[in-house]
Amino acid sequence: MKVIPSSLKIMKFYFHVFINKNCFVGFERLSHLTNLVDLDLSDNMFNGSHVLSGLSQHSSLKNLSLDYNQFRELNHFNVSRLSNLESLSLSGNMFNNSILSYVSTLSSLKVLDLNNVGLKGIVDLQDLDSLSNLEELYMGGNEIKKVVFSKGETSLRKLTWLGLSNMSISDGNSLLQTLGLFPSLKSLEFFDTNFSGAVITNELPSFKNLTNLIIFETVFHNNFLQMIGGMTSLQSIKIEYSNLGINDTLFDQELPSFKNLTNLTISDMVFDNNFLQMIGGMTSLQSIEISGSDLSFNDTLFDQELPSFKNLTNLIIDDTVFHNNFLQMIGGMTSLQYIEIRNSNLSINDTLFDKELPLFKNLTNLIIYNTIFHNNFLQMIEGMTSLQSIEISSSNLNISDTLFDKG
Repeated sequence: MKVIPSSLKIMKFYFHVFINKNCFVGFERLSHLTNLVDLDLSDNMFNGSHVLSGLSQHSSLKNLSLDYNQFRELNHFNVSRLSNLESLSLSGNMFNNSILSYVSTLSSLKVLDLNNVGLKGIVDLQDLDSLSNLEELYMGGNEIKKVVFSKGETSLRKLTWLGLSNMSISDGNSLLQTLGLFPSLKSLEFFDTNFSGAVITNELPSFKNLTNLIIFETVFHNNFLQMIGGMTSLQSIKIEYSNLGINDTLFDQELPSFKNLTNLTISDMVFDNNFLQMIGGMTSLQSIEISGSDLSFNDTLFDQELPSFKNLTNLIIDDTVFHNNFLQMIGGMTSLQYIEIRNSNLSINDTLFDKELPLFKNLTNLIIYNTIFHNNFLQMIEGMTSLQSIEISSSNLNISDTLFDKG
């Protein structure tokens, strides 16, 4: 057997599914790898103390992944020797809430992945307070009911990314107040989460540094816009497969303003209210991407002044149904430079062409794929005189013969 050179820095040893529990008894023989920085032992069936005790010999480690093994505790893992460890991933193992106090001794950690590790009920993040260098924390796939700081404050002042998933939160107000204790939080991700309970707007914290919000397969039983109303520094919002719980009465109130928001991505969503009214205060938007969605606009919307998106340069529409005039909807987006439409149904009724069509004087690129137009396509784009590139494929442009009798 060849000896592994001591200069080795990166070692990946995963998905070997060892059944023999003694197969790694000699793991300590790798202790001569004094330069080992990255070690990935994911997707095996390790559960013995010999592996953990062997790992403790590698004080040079900066990144360690033990994902999807069968560890139940880390008692034989001498973490005091791993003073350089910056990233630890323990996803898919069979721990409990006590894992928090155990990893809290790794003061050099910057990234901690505790997805699907058996956390249950009330999780007190005070147990992680000694991790003052922590920048990213992932706690998805657990049965968490509530997240708290028992002392009401935290030393996790460098935390910039927090990922939460598979949670049923009965007090959304309390969760947001807890998250508000992280002064440096920039990115917040909710995946497969259920929010309920009253949201008291004037009690919500201000997330002055939060720039990215990601929502996936999440249900809100409160008005989503009210819940995030204090996140005025947001630059990017991405929402997929979710129910935002926005009722009609919301539009009788003043909607929150997101003056720094530049990117909005909506995927596989149904809006039971006027989508344009919902995003009307997002006037700083530069890019909107909508896919797999049903945008419900009632006809009375077009009797009102539509919101103006003077900074919007990119609009991407994919697999989306419009129940009203698409062109009227985007009429205020006069700064658009790029429009891409794929797999969509653009409902443009004949009466639109009796009105003055919107002008897109800055539009340079138009891409249309697998889309049906119920009116004359050429009439629709005649005001797009600045176009430099048009790409059309697999579409029905519905160009009638009478069009060619006109100039």
